Amino acid sequence: MSRIRKLLLLAIGVCLLPVLSVAAASAMASFNGCVLNEGDAHSCMVLGIDVGGALYAMFVSGWFAMLTLPVAATIALAWIVAEAVMVLRRRKSGATPVT
Repeated sequence: MSRIRKLLLLAIGVCLLPVLSVAAASAMASFNGCVLNEGDAHSCMVLGIDVGGALYAMFVSGWFAMLTLPVAATIALAWIVAEAVMVLRRRKSGATPVT
């Protein structure tokens, strides 16, 4: 895989982090029977440690997805267009595909 493809995958991965943070916080709160919402941090004891504040921060960071998901979609669309152009150029020139 080329360096640019790795960079694009990394950029899309970074853009998905807020969604993953919300999913992880929701799963942890649900697994431990804790209340989790964006209104306030609630106490959540896990192994004798109150992680309610951390879960709240992880959950609220999901709002960043409103900014990062459109960026990820734009990167993915540009990547698809670039790959399609490269395939068409290879077909036109008769070159064998490089992986």
